[in-house]
Amino acid sequence: MILSIIVPFFNSENYLHNTLLCLKSNVSNEIEFILIDDGSTDSSRSICLKFISVDDRFNYHFKKNGGLSDARNFGLKFASGKFISFLDSDDYVDTLYYDYLIKYIIKHNPDLICTSRYLKINHKLINNLNIKNNIILNNIKFREEIFMGKQIDFSVCNKIFNRECILSASFQVGLLHEDILFYLTYANKVRNIHLVNEVSYYYVQTKNSITRSSFHPKRMDLYYVNEILYNHEKGIVRNIFLLRYLIVQHIYLAFSILRANQIANNFNLYQIIINRIFSLYKFNHLFILPLRKNLQLVILAGFYIPFYFIKKINK
Repeated sequence: MILSIIVPFFNSENYLHNTLLCLKSNVSNEIEFILIDDGSTDSSRSICLKFISVDDRFNYHFKKNGGLSDARNFGLKFASGKFISFLDSDDYVDTLYYDYLIKYIIKHNPDLICTSRYLKINHKLINNLNIKNNIILNNIKFREEIFMGKQIDFSVCNKIFNRECILSASFQVGLLHEDILFYLTYANKVRNIHLVNEVSYYYVQTKNSITRSSFHPKRMDLYYVNEILYNHEKGIVRNIFLLRYLIVQHIYLAFSILRANQIANNFNLYQIIINRIFSLYKFNHLFILPLRKNLQLVILAGFYIPFYFIKKINK
């Protein structure tokens, strides 16, 4: 078996049929689709069974609800392919996406494949990760490219992993932005990374997700995960890439509090983020950040100061 595709889902009846249909369109027999039901209570199981009845490449496994990371880890136990990929149940890929990549694997035997990715919002497609040409990166160039975030990012879903590179890897359960920490488990092991532009992954943005909502205290996971990432990559990736990435990520998180009008309710969290940004920020960083981000910093500081003094007065 060349390729295992792990598809975790929970109550995904509105999307699952189309997702499995795009999988079924691939004709290779060197592929298996591992469907992990994370305790669904809707008709998701029935949808899976229909596909299993007509295509023996589909395998269905049920487990008690434990979240996305737990479901992915569970799926890894059943994967028999030499290469492994993940597909979220509300997303989809190009027709024959995996057929093409299997042929590519046979020819090149890479450690990791990354493909272009489109973001779908309200039926509108945005090419948010655009791989312009097929290229092969070494380890350092891959790390720098992923911190730039223009062609690739930390998401596992538009990637094909050589099994040898993730043998002992697992997703941390109970944490949002688990893909960032998963990166740390394989970053030192991949040596030839192939960016492929012929096929694309489609990430469908749906409602009611904590990671996609305006602000929820649980989103502070992003702050802590990025700090772990920053400390891990210092001395490996050039500082300009790390600083730009970390400051921009923290600005994004602080703005999610501001946009939701939640500074008063979450001032301690807002203060942690703002203090960290300015501990990293130096005058010469004016030139490594886009103008828009520098302006956003001014806005964030402008909102921080009055709330800071109000808190001081009320103590």
